[in-house]
Amino acid sequence: MASANKRGGNDPFVKCMFCKNAGAYYQWQQNPVIAQCKITKERQVALTKRICKFYAPSETENPEIKHFESYDEQPEDL
Repeated sequence: MASANKRGGNDPFVKCMFCKNAGAYYQWQQNPVIAQCKITKERQVALTKRICKFYAPSETENPEIKHFESYDEQPEDL
């Protein structure tokens, strides 16, 4: 059964980039943006479509992304 979502109509697949449960977004160099879920603590590629029972549409159109220049740099909350 497909459920309606803010940016996909009735598509059952959602993107972490548009979820209010994504606690933080990270990007190293030019690699894809990574989202870390506040509920599961898992990290996913933010723009990859997936099925998630915890998805809730975000109110933010442009979430803040923490950028890092090298893999030696790590966010404090990882």
